[in-house]
Amino acid sequence: MALVQQGSRCATCGIVDFLPIVCTACTNEYCRDHIHQHVCTPAPAQPATPDRDAPVTHLARCALESCDNPSLDSMSSQSSVLCDACKLAFCAYHREPASHNCVPLPQEPVPQRNAEAHALLRRYFLDIPQRSSASSQSSSRISRPPADPARSARYEALEMMKLRHRAKPADTREPNLAQHNRVHVRVNQLGRPAADNKLLWFKKSISAGRAIDLCAALYNIPRDHNSPQLALFAVQPSDRSALVRLENERALEDQVTDGLNLILAPADTAAASTTTAE
Repeated sequence: MALVQQGSRCATCGIVDFLPIVCTACTNEYCRDHIHQHVCTPAPAQPATPDRDAPVTHLARCALESCDNPSLDSMSSQSSVLCDACKLAFCAYHREPASHNCVPLPQEPVPQRNAEAHALLRRYFLDIPQRSSASSQSSSRISRPPADPARSARYEALEMMKLRHRAKPADTREPNLAQHNRVHVRVNQLGRPAADNKLLWFKKSISAGRAIDLCAALYNIPRDHNSPQLALFAVQPSDRSALVRLENERALEDQVTDGLNLILAPADTAAASTTTAE
């Protein structure tokens, strides 16, 4: 009895069909084999005045060209039984997609939700390192250090460890320089997005002027008599709005510490807010 409650018995063969089809003429329920082959006794209709001019309604045929059976959509008063893929009406024998060589309709592209939000994420978080990207070695994660002093110290130590691991040599002629002779920094050109940050290490003993030449080559900046004079500015950790211009003749180890952010910019940049390294 539980099965019958979930489906209906065919009025001809008595088999339990979980998807019975209701005949619109006799209103009985049939299985797929007897919906087209049963002795149909139309249900008694209410007497009505005959209208000879009333149009005769013909049942739509199965959409398959070689089939003359009525379509399920025209015979059933239930919800639509169109094919989900091609949206055509077929009889009980050809309602499955495999039985009528179904050609699905092209689906309309689904618009991306929150397109503006995704654009902002790509713009401001493009610099987050990706393991599968070749550019992961030249980008850095921008995050805010914790307020707690103990946690802040651990955070800075972790960031320094990641910087030393990802940094590339600014001078490719000395790729195997000992660690104690290196200074690791983040470098970017003024006006470029954070995604263009370069994680680099320099030989401590080279001058700031030599570091400028190396950075200009990495950013493909021409260095000739007609080009503006460049300088390296150190961003102060205590006041990120304050820039300290490095002296070209002095060694980096006297002006730069590990983990500092450097900006490559024209020498006359932000003259009012910069000082000279002591």
